[in-house]
Order: sequence, then C-alpha cells, then structure tokens
Amino acid sequence: MFGFSQSKYWILVLMLLGIGLLKAQQTIVETNNRIGSNAFKPDTLSNLWFWIDASDTTTLLEENNILSTNYASKTGDSVSIWKDKSGNDFHVSQTTSSFKPKLRLGYFNGQNALDFDLEDRLQHILPSNMKDDFTMYIILMSDTASPTNFESFYSSHTNPNTSGSFQIDYNSSTNSFQVRSKLGGANQFSRFNTFVHDTIKLFGISYNNSTGQLVTYDNGAANDTITNPDIFHSRIRVNVNRNENRRHNSHIAEIIIYKKELDFCENDQVLKYLNAKYSTSFVNSFAPASTGCENNSVWLKSDNGPSSLVNGVTISSWTNLSNLFGLLSAQQTIVSKQPTFYDSSTFNINYNPVIHFDGNNDAMTIPLSTELNANDMVIFSVQKLQSGSGGNRTIYGSLNTSVPSTGYGLRVNSSNQYELITGNLLTGFLNNDAYGTANNRPNIISYTLKAGFGSATKSIDVNGANIGTIINGNYGANLVSSFYIGADLLGLANFWEGEIAELIIFNDEIDSLRKMKINTYLAIKYGVTLSHNYVSSSDKVLYDVSNGYANGVLGVGRDLGSDLYQPKSKSETDITSGFTIELTSTLGNDAYALVGHNGASLARHSLVGINNVLLRKWYSNHTGGIGTLDIALDLNVFSSSETNPNNVKILISNTASFDHVYTINATSISNGIATFEGIPLYDKYFTFSIP
Repeated sequence: MFGFSQSKYWILVLMLLGIGLLKAQQTIVETNNRIGSNAFKPDTLSNLWFWIDASDTTTLLEENNILSTNYASKTGDSVSIWKDKSGNDFHVSQTTSSFKPKLRLGYFNGQNALDFDLEDRLQHILPSNMKDDFTMYIILMSDTASPTNFESFYSSHTNPNTSGSFQIDYNSSTNSFQVRSKLGGANQFSRFNTFVHDTIKLFGISYNNSTGQLVTYDNGAANDTITNPDIFHSRIRVNVNRNENRRHNSHIAEIIIYKKELDFCENDQVLKYLNAKYSTSFVNSFAPASTGCENNSVWLKSDNGPSSLVNGVTISSWTNLSNLFGLLSAQQTIVSKQPTFYDSSTFNINYNPVIHFDGNNDAMTIPLSTELNANDMVIFSVQKLQSGSGGNRTIYGSLNTSVPSTGYGLRVNSSNQYELITGNLLTGFLNNDAYGTANNRPNIISYTLKAGFGSATKSIDVNGANIGTIINGNYGANLVSSFYIGADLLGLANFWEGEIAELIIFNDEIDSLRKMKINTYLAIKYGVTLSHNYVSSSDKVLYDVSNGYANGVLGVGRDLGSDLYQPKSKSETDITSGFTIELTSTLGNDAYALVGHNGASLARHSLVGINNVLLRKWYSNHTGGIGTLDIALDLNVFSSSETNPNNVKILISNTASFDHVYTINATSISNGIATFEGIPLYDKYFTFSIP
C-alpha cells in the first residue's frame, strides 16, 4: 500500500508521535499557566453569590459537620457537605447516607466531579428570597442516554406551583434540558440545545430582574429566552427538582452564581477560566474574532438557530447572538414571506447550513434601532447568488425616507455585480459603480460606512480585497427606518434569490487586523479564498498567501474566540479544487490545517519516476495539534474514470521541489470518489497521481 520502505514509514510515525507529544506537553503547560495562582478565578469578579468547586477537596466534607477536616479524598468517598467558596457560606449538604453523591477524582480533564445518581441531592435553605439579577454557570456531564421527563439537576424552590420558582429539567418531547419557570398559572420554558449524554457541558443562565428576561446559554452560546417576572431563589437545590421527585444521573464539577447580570467582559473572563480548566470548547458569545470585550451590534449565523430547526422549515425569527442578544433579532411574521432554513448538500455552503431567500417575496426585518445607525459602521455578509442575470437583488439595506440622501445597502445588479447603495434611491442618489462579481459561489463582503458626503469613505471589500470606494454618495444615521434583509431599502422589492449564511454588523469602526480575523473565521467556515493572510482570533498567522500556494484555500480547525469549529472543508471558491479534507480526531482550541494550491493546470507529467502526476501542487500549513487528515478526491474533476485505488496516489514531500517524495495509495474508490485515510500533512507539499 505504501510507496516507501518500512523503516522510513516507522521513522515518519515516530516523528508524528513526537510532534503530538510535544503539542500535548505544550497544551498541559499552557493550561496550567492559565489557571495558576495569578490567573482569573470566579471570586475575582464582584457579586459572587455562590460557588462550589469539586477540584478543591477541602470543600468536600464526608461528615455532616461544617468544622470537620475529614475531607473526601479518594474516588467513591461520600460527600455530606459541599462548601460554598463565595464567602456567603451557602454550603449545600445532605444528611441521608443513601442520598449523598460520591467523589470522582480527575473526571474532567484532570479535575474532580461529584457523581450523582437518581437519588442523590444536596441543598441549602436561604435566609431570605433572592430576586436580584443573576448569572449562573454549571459544569455537568449527563450519564444516561434516556432521562425521564422532569429529571432535574438544579432548582430554586420546593413548590412547583409557586410563580417565579424555577428548575432546570429534562423535556422528553423536545429531547432537551430547559429552564422551567412559573408565570401565574402557566409554565414557561427557555431551552438548551438537543440533549447529549457522556459529554461535558456548560449550562448557563442570565437573568435581568428589571426586564424579566431570562436567557439560556449552551456551552457559552446564547440559545433561547423567556420573559418571567420575579424569578427567585429561596433555596439552592443541586440535582433535584422542585417537587423532590426527580433527580438526574450526572457528574457535576462546578456551579458558579453571580448576584448580577455579567457584562461581556466579565462573561469572557469566566468562559476563559472554564475553558482552560476543563479543556473544553465553551464559546464566547461576543464573537466573531474578538479576544477582547468589544462586541458587534448584530450577529446572525444560520448554524445557530433554534435546536428544533430541521431541513426545509421556514423561519419567523433569526436570533441575534451579539451582546444585544434577542433585542435586534430578524423577524418575519407573514408565513408566505418567511425564508427557509436548509441543512442539506443541495444548499449548504462548505457543509454549513444556510437561510434561503426565494427571490419572490422572502424578507426579514430588524426593527429600528440606534445600534444600526451609528456614524461609522462595518457590515460583513456571506451570501451566495442562485439566480442568473436579472434585476437588482438586495442582500440588506436601510433607507431614511424623511431625510434625502441618507441610507445604505448592498445588492447585486442586473450584470451580477455587487453594488453599494448610499443615499435616497427615490431621489437618484444611487452609486452606479459596481464592484466584484456574484458568480454563483459564496462571497464574503465587507461594507464600511462613514457619515457624510464626498470624502467620507464608503468602501467594499470582496473576500478580503478592497474593490472600490464611493466618494460621491451620502450616508447619515438613519433614525426612522428598519433594517431589511433580503429586500430593498424599503423592504418592498428587489428580493434576494439565494442563500445568506451570516451577517455581522458593527456600529463603530474596527481596525484592519480585526477585519482580517473576521474574514479568516468566515473564509475557513465557508470555504472562501482570501486575498490576505489568514489570522486567528489570537493573532496567529495561519496561512501566508505570499507563499505561492494561495489558490483554492480551504481549511479545518477550531477557534473559540471566533466560535469556529470546522471539521470538514472544501473550496467553494475554486471549482477545480476537487478534494475535501476532514479531521480524524477532535481538536482543542487554536488548531488548524489550511491548504492551498499553486494555480498550475490539471495536466499530468512524470515526477520522480511516477507517471500521471498533476502539474498542480498543494501546500498544507498546520497550527496546533491537528494530527492526520482524511482526503476525498473527486476523480471527475480531474477527468478520470479510474476504479482501482492502487492506481491513485498522493505524493507528499517536505519541500516544494519534491526532490524526496513518499507516496500513499488511495484507501478506496467509490462512485468516482477516491478516499485517502489518515494522511500526515503537517506542513507538507503534496500532489496526486491520477491516471
């Protein structure tokens, strides 16, 4: 199977193992550094109200005596008291032996957890009801694949009929956990994502008492919301519902509650602490591409809709995931005008779902807000045109009809070219210079606006390259009109026909580096080739486009600062790319593999004595511990009908000259797709031999 000697093969294996061990050691060191004595801990922030942490065994008492020093210290030890580290002494306890959870050492990334069965629970009775704002984080793993309806791992009271009390319980009809709260005589629900067992999860809740809004966060990302007045705590009850009759089979490692609604800077600190401690992928909901506390006004992405979404359903709401979560969500109440959510090979962009607009009357509206009408704005969008030459088709826009010459928008004209709009269309202030081509493939558009006429720049970037600038159009803050998606600046005509996958709006200027980071996030996710270097949210250069291999760039990787996890990828920009790469193992944060080619033709030549080798060569640049990749090669793209996998080979070299090459035969060929499994491409050059 392999075109090199066994000795060389084992040398390669040992080298890869060495790289893997080194990366693992680096990860351990970095993790330890991030949670060291000088690092952030939950009590760094003000208003910490409750904090139990199984990694601190001095808080786990075997005896029902708060002054005891008889700590649970080994796996299987029962815990009578789990001490609160907030300073409020809200210690949760259990006196009945058969109801006590057991310690499990090193259960989550070397961190301890308490093992709760279907009887175990702990509680603390509060001296008075707590009705203030709060933010809660719970680190938990469910241990059963089939929970019973109403199984709960947290509740705030003892009576399920009391308005304002709540519990986190399982709903069998939706196969998800949820916050169940009482409003008058009716229950209200705010759900987490679809239930998954044997996987570490972060369940989060934020509650604002003045607005009555409760938001659930799944692994750090905002997921659902309800409005319930007077949510309160009269007790802290761990692993039991309000009725005292449903517990959950789980491992709980940590619960943190603040007596306030954390802002995004504070939330960022907590998430970074939990990520480092548990080596997980809890996302920062103020992404994209931000490692600080700044945030955008609107972030709509089609891969983060409600958990109930299935392929082919129309949507009435598209949730805003920015720091203004829920306040600037896109809406469409008229069923016949609702766009469609698709998660299928026919519509997906680089294996990611999309929102499809039919070009007839589909449109969505974000209600008027000053957040969408700042003097300086930057708007990113990812879209794919599905219709051919036609009239104007609008991606988004907003027009001030009361003040002439103000407004903004992005559309594709009848020549299938992207076109900026500034000014009042009704009085002819349309910029007629068209930039870029909507070529039935996805594009990343960045639109920069500055208020004013003439020298106040309005410019457009397509896939990272600045294409043009408007110097004669007027833009001013629009304080009277809504923002439309998929329709013209009045929401009445020129409907978009195609997919919109993501929309990001900043209500202020952002610097060029942050633009590069956002473009990188979008490009890896949607398989789009950029004109500039690829840069991660943590400032790592992932791919240098000056390396001579800047064509058809595609990538896989994980970036928590961007909320990116792309395990499989193809080039949506280059239709001659012809192959897909896919991860063979789960990644930690800041790990990527990006691949691009040199632009040569698909003609064949002989190389190091091997025939039918493509003139085109690729380079694979890795960052972090990626490991090996699976490759799927579409032989039809290369005009080949070969069916014998031994005749299709990948040629791998350490150098661009390919003076030393090792080859690996395809694992299999099925329906014209040649598959290569477990290929080591860590910073390698490669090409293919295809008869």
